[in-house]
Amino acid sequence: MPYTQPMAIGEVAPRRRIYLAVGIVTLVSTVVAGGLIFPVLTRTPASTGETLQLDGALRPGTPEFERYRERLVIDSPEATASPRALGDLVVALKTNVRNETGRRVDGLEMRGVVLNAQGTPVGERIAVIIPLQQTALEPGEEMSVRMLIEGVSPDAERAGARVEVTGLRFD
Repeated sequence: MPYTQPMAIGEVAPRRRIYLAVGIVTLVSTVVAGGLIFPVLTRTPASTGETLQLDGALRPGTPEFERYRERLVIDSPEATASPRALGDLVVALKTNVRNETGRRVDGLEMRGVVLNAQGTPVGERIAVIIPLQQTALEPGEEMSVRMLIEGVSPDAERAGARVEVTGLRFD
């Protein structure tokens, strides 16, 4: 065991001040960090007002959109629910989209919906898939699409899911 010199009585007070200062700085920094992180963790997509929309896209209701939407083949989505620390669920939807339009798709906006037994949505999200997840979808090409739907109540009955095209753009 190494030898340490005996401590004088006058040296105890400066150490206590240092420990007190370090403790106060640690407490203040923890409170500040918590104050910055808490709003980010507790926000829900509905309260943020964030809605991404595909600019210059064909929209439902136009004859051209309806003609091309039928040629984008969407497989039945697989839904996986996971609980979050906030007490709600995140539902991950995964599906495949195949381009049979004969044209290169450079913009694709889709809507994912979690449905109850009556067909009423219990959670939904609109997301821009192309160009955010992939740059383009060539004719005959297939891509995997993933969407996260946050804020689904754990008490909500989840009977199915649906993914549909809400915006389409060609180059």
